Amino acid sequence: MTPERITIPKLPEYTGLDETSAEHYFKAKYSALPLLKNQMLSPFEELLKQHTGYTQDRLPEQKKSTTLSLGEITFTVDSECRVKRPAWASVYDGIRQYLQFRIDQKESRKQTVEIPLSEAFHKVLTLRQEVLEDEIKQTINHSYSGKLEENLVVPLSIPLTLTAGDALLYVQAEQLSEYLRSKVVAPFETALKESAGYTEHNPPAEMMIKWVQIGKHLAQIKTIPEQTVRYASIMDDVLKEAPAKVTAASKIGEWVCLRDDLPLSATMKKIYHPRKTSRGVVVSIPGMLRRLEQLKEEHTHPTINQPLQYYPVI
Repeated sequence: MTPERITIPKLPEYTGLDETSAEHYFKAKYSALPLLKNQMLSPFEELLKQHTGYTQDRLPEQKKSTTLSLGEITFTVDSECRVKRPAWASVYDGIRQYLQFRIDQKESRKQTVEIPLSEAFHKVLTLRQEVLEDEIKQTINHSYSGKLEENLVVPLSIPLTLTAGDALLYVQAEQLSEYLRSKVVAPFETALKESAGYTEHNPPAEMMIKWVQIGKHLAQIKTIPEQTVRYASIMDDVLKEAPAKVTAASKIGEWVCLRDDLPLSATMKKIYHPRKTSRGVVVSIPGMLRRLEQLKEEHTHPTINQPLQYYPVI
């Protein structure tokens, strides 16, 4: 017989790395949360977004708010066009490759190995444009503030519609999902990872594996040391434009300082070797490359990746 509905309970909060919390964790992580997302949250949110009339192929010219009242619940969907965050790693690699190409080109022609700053700015702008893309961003808010239910009955065979009844089911499913993530799943996973004994400030020298048995459950915690590069910070350090009112505390990119004749330390000037010409300010290409490499080293930080794997005890 095909089930028409299923009841999802409000599972007890995490209490420790014991078998009871492990059972609740598995029920929440691998059953309740996926079911709520696939059966309730995503389908209803898609209906609300479709109601606005905006899509990836029909982007709003400016931020638009669409309001929809379903029973006692009022939904507001904010639709706006935004530019995807630039893939600064690609921009960084692209400008380094371009600068190396210009070095090779100039050395083959026995020319001075320097470049107008305007050319470097133009190249970065071109690289940035290549990785940008307009996309639609839609944010859903609602007026519901009822208490979390002890049990939620989720329909399985009837598709959701924009009705008062389904709206109430959606907001209750959202509440239950947030509770399960924050009170049942997250603390259990955090405790497992902490049991490995490593942090970003105390990473292992190489990948380490720890096994933890909790009743009939067996968990494997891998701790993988990694190096994370903050490419956006690197590009800020060279490209950040000056504010309308410059103060001693203003953060301004080094290339911007060179271009606009703003104060820059003697150490930086020694690296860039700037000089004014009829083509504007020109700088040393090897100096630019060396500085980019220095900034990459400064903005590289140790992190750890801790994937979890679970097995039933045989």
